[in-house]
Amino acid sequence: MSPTFEATMVLSLAVTGRVHPVVGDLSQDARRAMRHPDVRMLAQLVGGAPVYVPDFLAPKPAAVRPAEVLRDQLDAVAETPLEILVANLASAAEAGVQLPLQVGRAVDDGTLARRAANGLALFWRETMAPRWPELRSVLERDLADRARMLGADGMNRVLRTLHAKLRWDGATLRIGTSGAETSHATGEELVLIPSVLGWPHLFSQVIDPTNAYVCYPAARVGTATGRDRAETRSQALDELLGESRAAVLRDLDQPRTTTQLSSRRRLAPATVSYHLGALVNAGLVLRKREGRQVLYDRTTYGDLLLEAVFGTID
Repeated sequence: MSPTFEATMVLSLAVTGRVHPVVGDLSQDARRAMRHPDVRMLAQLVGGAPVYVPDFLAPKPAAVRPAEVLRDQLDAVAETPLEILVANLASAAEAGVQLPLQVGRAVDDGTLARRAANGLALFWRETMAPRWPELRSVLERDLADRARMLGADGMNRVLRTLHAKLRWDGATLRIGTSGAETSHATGEELVLIPSVLGWPHLFSQVIDPTNAYVCYPAARVGTATGRDRAETRSQALDELLGESRAAVLRDLDQPRTTTQLSSRRRLAPATVSYHLGALVNAGLVLRKREGRQVLYDRTTYGDLLLEAVFGTID
């Protein structure tokens, strides 16, 4: 888990006026914390999310006890070398993020890293700490699910289910971001980090092999409390797609024909065909021909949608 990454996501939502698609509006407490100048400057640094977030603000979590991760990350932010700060801000500019002059002045006077760490600490204490038990429960559950998947099916299966923009062929990890950079990191550690507040986006840092991570959307986002909200989420999916269309999508746990889906759903073949066409156009379902049959199967995007609602899709 990466506490500082979750914190930067809340700040980015607040400073840009966006609402998290599942968790909802988190901006009120965040804006109150932004009265402090260090938190305010931190918010300006992360305002380019999800296009770009400066990597130094979310250092790779170290293999320490969970209670020590936040302090370890804050120390790493405060000790960020100048050359990494400059490189991160250059990357932000290349991504079209406009940073205020005070950020540049903080680089020049050598205070940016320390102020960013202080802003993170203040923001955590005032805004994130009350929410952390809920967030942590979702992250821990995701990590447990992935660990079971790793033990049963291996790393190939884990990597394949993280995000539609991530591809693994056994030797090369391809990340579908806007850049076209290549990093050779054979033998280096790559940390996989689930995120609730970064959902549904994929974030990565692989250019610096010593701080390489992939931050992926956690499953079961929206079920942070101990209560089971599967029924509520199912209703939300029905409202989004329509009850019949959502049911067809859920039935595609394996490739099926229109006739098979029609029988399972007790719907007219023409109705099933209509729903499948809409799901194909939305990128949630793939149509493929095998011999004389036309089969329909969920795409990775379809899997990700159902994972977010119901948890890991087997």
